Amino acid sequence: MTGKNFCVIIITEDEGRNKNPSQKKLKKSSKPLDKPENLWYNNYRNKGKPKKMLKGAKLMEKKMICFDMDGTIADLYGVEGWLDSLHNEDHTPYLLAKPMWDMQALRGVLLRLIEQGWEIRVISWLAMDSSEEYKDRVRMAKLEWLRRYNFPYEKAHLVAYGTTKANAVRRSAEFAILVDDNAKVRNGWTLGTTIDPMNCDLIAELEKLVA
Repeated sequence: MTGKNFCVIIITEDEGRNKNPSQKKLKKSSKPLDKPENLWYNNYRNKGKPKKMLKGAKLMEKKMICFDMDGTIADLYGVEGWLDSLHNEDHTPYLLAKPMWDMQALRGVLLRLIEQGWEIRVISWLAMDSSEEYKDRVRMAKLEWLRRYNFPYEKAHLVAYGTTKANAVRRSAEFAILVDDNAKVRNGWTLGTTIDPMNCDLIAELEKLVA
């Protein structure tokens, strides 16, 4: 595994509601991520074949971890004057944000998870009430930040502020772990469990997922 970053930018106001209204939503797990065997993925696989086959069952086999950026891995809110800059459609705070974790250590554990079949994605909101031109600049700034700090990921979904994040990956994985500092976003995650990076050692939590 080379650890090379692959990026797909998904530009959307919202990926839309679940197109299949009959598809049942899965309840978010309340179990702690203290042991790999407690994970939804292993629990699911032990239950046998799903009642409804999706794309040859490959969809149900995928293990995915989705990362927010601002306030989760990039300290946007620690940049002096960040809010005024965003109101003035200045994208530089996204470039100036410092990492919130040891990025070399974070990259190391993510590469091990990738080797074990986990897919890493980024789902990050753009600035609120911004022009299309500013959205494009913010997208480029976020991608540059990921490149600069060598964050390994398969795809980046850089979506409009307020977008339901689960919709960005709903067609790719029925189950996924979300890492996000926003409690409202975590509470609205319907594809699996969540990790609050503000109340744990994120790298240690991810280490628990390594088989």
